[in-house]
Amino acid sequence: MLTIFCTWKLQVEKDNLVWKERELNMKNDLVDVCRRSTAVVDSRVADLGKEIQKQINERNMIETNLEESSREPGALLLDAFV
Repeated sequence: MLTIFCTWKLQVEKDNLVWKERELNMKNDLVDVCRRSTAVVDSRVADLGKEIQKQINERNMIETNLEESSREPGALLLDAFV
């Protein structure tokens, strides 16, 4: 009788360990998914930062060209349209 009880108790402990292992594996998988998602988001943020800087540089170049052209002869004609 004692042997049956000990065997049963060991089986219950084994089952608990199996469930705990499955739970930890699922949590580990979730952490991996989060890390990959973060990597994708970080990459996208970097790309958008570059695009924003590109647009700022282009805007600055247009403003500089506009200021330079307003100092040239015929600028009064441009001022009439601005």
